[in-house]
Amino acid sequence: MVRRRIVLWIAALALTIIGILWLLDLIPDPTEIRDALRDSGSVGALVFLLAFIAIQPWGLPGSLFIVPAALVWPPLVAFGLSWLGANLAALLGFLFARWAGRDWARSRLGLFVETYDERLARHGFATILVLRLVFVCAPPISWLLGVSRISLRTNILASALGFVPGIALMTLLGNRGLAAIEDRSGGSLLLLLGVLAIFILYRMRIRSVAARTIVPTPQPEMPQEIR
Repeated sequence: MVRRRIVLWIAALALTIIGILWLLDLIPDPTEIRDALRDSGSVGALVFLLAFIAIQPWGLPGSLFIVPAALVWPPLVAFGLSWLGANLAALLGFLFARWAGRDWARSRLGLFVETYDERLARHGFATILVLRLVFVCAPPISWLLGVSRISLRTNILASALGFVPGIALMTLLGNRGLAAIEDRSGGSLLLLLGVLAIFILYRMRIRSVAARTIVPTPQPEMPQEIR
């Protein structure tokens, strides 16, 4: 609880500082950043991918990269970049947990590892698929898979498939949000609300399915990074 309060205070302070800097015209307008990335072509896409791969595996939610990508590039391009970035970031987190940071990862996952290790050994592909459908590219899932007995090939294939629905919905959500802001029309706002409702229903449905099929009972306490 204390940790969450500290994080919220830091986030609020950071947003306040950014807002002040923006009002004083000391940082670029978001549309200027978007146009700069679009105009940079492949260089901007490469910078986005490198940032996704280098930063996200260590604890940041994938949505912090996926939604902004939808604000910059057309939906198909944004989805492709986000999907590729999520797969490479997840692979880096997996390899780090398996070969270099096994003790570090286990210390952060606790009983979560013990509960899922046997299940992953017996139903590896299906378990990874559901975990990715629920948590998408949450870094602790990559750490969990890295310290488990699951094979690299199974992890790559199941993760690549499991990422698709979540990334597609987040990309569509970001794209519709940008349209609603730019158009300021009732139709765009309704589309945004529709996509948001679909996203919420998807998350609720997937979590319900996971609770009945994959998630053990009683559930282990999840790492803070997943919540």
